[in-house]
Amino acid sequence: MSAMSVLFIILVGGYTRIKNAGLSMTYWKPLSIKFPKNEEEWSKEYEEYKNFAEYKINKTGLKEFKFIFFMEYFHRMLARSMGLVFVLPLIYFNCRGYIKSRLNKVLIKVGLLGGLQAVIGWWMVKSGLEKKHDYQIRPKVSTYRLITHLSIAITIYSTLLW
Repeated sequence: MSAMSVLFIILVGGYTRIKNAGLSMTYWKPLSIKFPKNEEEWSKEYEEYKNFAEYKINKTGLKEFKFIFFMEYFHRMLARSMGLVFVLPLIYFNCRGYIKSRLNKVLIKVGLLGGLQAVIGWWMVKSGLEKKHDYQIRPKVSTYRLITHLSIAITIYSTLLW
């Protein structure tokens, strides 16, 4: 994982945010996300999405839903892939003793920040999916959680540049 790949995922995340795609995936399954393969699976995802405030306000059609779902799916899968590409070699090279102590500490912190980033990402999305009160629908993510998510991404990026 390089600083450029982290910058790329930050840009993908920003684009996902601009397109209001972040709330299209209404669940978090850290070990697997199955991309819908046929119309039946798309209908199931779309029906689930209809239960949330974002749909009720925007009335997103199925075609647009497929696009925003793909954007969020791409963002999550890219992040997971980057995490694996970073952590697996880190474990291997650590076991072999190839990484000097000082660099090792920094790389382990980056790996831990990456794991925290995933949890905070879901925590952020969850804030946009919950109802505050029966009479108040809030389809936007918490600004504080969004800034936390972005700040950690920038910290990871900056650390890798350093």
